Amino acid sequence: MEIFIPADSPGELAGWVRPLVDKLKEKAPQIKINLMITPYQYASGMEIEVTRQWLYH
Repeated sequence: MEIFIPADSPGELAGWVRPLVDKLKEKAPQIKINLMITPYQYASGMEIEVTRQWLYH
């Protein structure tokens, strides 16, 4: 199974994307998750790096 998740802000990443990804991986470890980070005026510029770090936890 493959899932696409759009997100555009640090708040979304921390508030619902990370918990969702953790739960999906728990329930279906083989799932492929594609995170699409769209431009956002309040983005820190570190969103991609932060989400990459999730792969190592």
